[in-house]
Amino acid sequence: MEESHSPFLEVESLTVERSLGFGERGVALRGVSLTVEKNEIHVIGGEAGSGKSILCRLILGAMERHVKIISGAVRVDGCDILEMKSRKRRAHRRRELAFVGRGANEVFNSQRTVQQSLREFSKFAGAGERVIEEKNWSDVFYSVGIIEPERILPLPIESLSLFMVQKVALMRALISGARLLICDDATIALDRMAGNQFLELLTQLRESYGLTILMAMGNLRGVDRFADRVSVFYEGGMLESGDAESLVKRSECKYTREFLAASPNLSDRPRELPSISREAIREAEEKIHGATTNALNAGSRPDDLPDGEIEE
Repeated sequence: MEESHSPFLEVESLTVERSLGFGERGVALRGVSLTVEKNEIHVIGGEAGSGKSILCRLILGAMERHVKIISGAVRVDGCDILEMKSRKRRAHRRRELAFVGRGANEVFNSQRTVQQSLREFSKFAGAGERVIEEKNWSDVFYSVGIIEPERILPLPIESLSLFMVQKVALMRALISGARLLICDDATIALDRMAGNQFLELLTQLRESYGLTILMAMGNLRGVDRFADRVSVFYEGGMLESGDAESLVKRSECKYTREFLAASPNLSDRPRELPSISREAIREAEEKIHGATTNALNAGSRPDDLPDGEIEE
């Protein structure tokens, strides 16, 4: 009898509301379902407000109280993190998940030194077999491209370049033994060279450390060079999803094709980019808003997600 297979990360029919202020509420995620296999790099692409960042932070278990789960599940290695109480969710996050954001303040207390931050995160992660002890950190530093760790360790996080901050965030993920790495627009503020180097580094770490990686990105140009699968979001819903090469070359939606064309290539010189046509936007709106009304009527579930910052 064959064993049943479960993806490492599974988001099932997730519908989420959020407060818009003045007593108004809006739909942030609309019946979203996606899977990420073990050791896969899965990219969520979309414009600002598409819901990609909200999904990342819900998976991390760090979301504001004004977000309400209407229906659905988020399973990491078979455990539904939305069903967990706050304490258990925090312990699970420290043990299994890691995060790289847009800048230092999303991940670190930037006034602490690199050594203080790494020690603190290692302590939070506990004593699992995947946690790497401080005496063995040297190889991990070299894995993320930090050649002189003795020079970096005593420096405060706020004194580092952004690319070095992202490397230290990756270092934190590795020493804690995290199995799922979530990157939320981690290359958005990097220059073209550093952005390409960061993506190359992710593919190397995936192979060397067996990481599963979920990335939210507003730029999908060249995504088929490093990602296994891509999901395209629009106004909280998923337009389409598939393996990266097929989606880039044969995407079903006009919106996806124009979004790809409007994304700057990290290797390109600056140039004027085309805008997305009204026809493509109309197609995306019809597909998203015409297929997700049932989820809002399915009933709500209790939600004790805490006010969230990624830093513990």
